[in-house]
Amino acid sequence: MVLNLIQEYTTLKMIYPSFPASLKPFQVESIQGLMSGKDVVLISPTASGKTLPFIVGPLIINPIGPITILVLPLDSLMMDMQKRLAEFGLPNCIYKTEELQGNTFK
Repeated sequence: MVLNLIQEYTTLKMIYPSFPASLKPFQVESIQGLMSGKDVVLISPTASGKTLPFIVGPLIINPIGPITILVLPLDSLMMDMQKRLAEFGLPNCIYKTEELQGNTFK
């Protein structure tokens, strides 16, 4: 499975040249979890590369219409992620707490 992931990532790297040259071990483990259908929670320091698995994983699993939910604690992080996803041509949206107040999800 790791070899297949590396091959897939190499292909994505050709499409998205701004992706890093290689994946870190925790990124490989996270993407493998996503690819096997597991829920993945990744907690890591700022700027460690934790968002890449949540971009790469869905692109490998379903390049036509990946769906990923990211929970980010700061508006600036959400806006940065939205910008990065748009740069990769991935549709996205942001829901903020203040926009959801008073709404009930069923």
